[in-house]
Amino acid sequence: MILTRALILAPVTDTPATRHKISPLEWVGVGAGALALVASFLPWYTLTGTFADQQRALGFPTWTTAWRVGFLGWFPVMLLVIIGLLIAVQLMGKHVAILPPLWITLSLLAAVMILLRWITVPDATEATGKGPDYAALSAGFGLFAGLIVALVSAVAGFLSFRSTHQAETAD
Repeated sequence: MILTRALILAPVTDTPATRHKISPLEWVGVGAGALALVASFLPWYTLTGTFADQQRALGFPTWTTAWRVGFLGWFPVMLLVIIGLLIAVQLMGKHVAILPPLWITLSLLAAVMILLRWITVPDATEATGKGPDYAALSAGFGLFAGLIVALVSAVAGFLSFRSTHQAETAD
């Protein structure tokens, strides 16, 4: 009850946040969000073998993007894009207080989800009933690029957290 009154009676100010610069590490986070979006349109799964040759001859694609491989494909990309947007919002003077811990958490979650997507690549030999020479699915360049971007973002988030924490303890 007392806390509620204190929040209600707290003075409201229209002073903008004083921070208008983004650090180089935070630019890495913004870039990671943009690169994750680009990587999501690159091949995440590629089909190889005789069946892939037949599909190519008919004009069908033999690869698929993160947006078509399921939740473990598109959701980590969205997490990395959201992190990049949250960091970029600081350019407008809106300081996000819990950004470094949130950045680390979401980047690591994205990396783990992409790893799970890689580990759980469907087995085309079971679906076709023929050997891997006929049809085989494998991870594509986009999946590896997304994983690297997520790990780089997590490291940058950790370094940003460490520098923010050191600056706070020095004050």
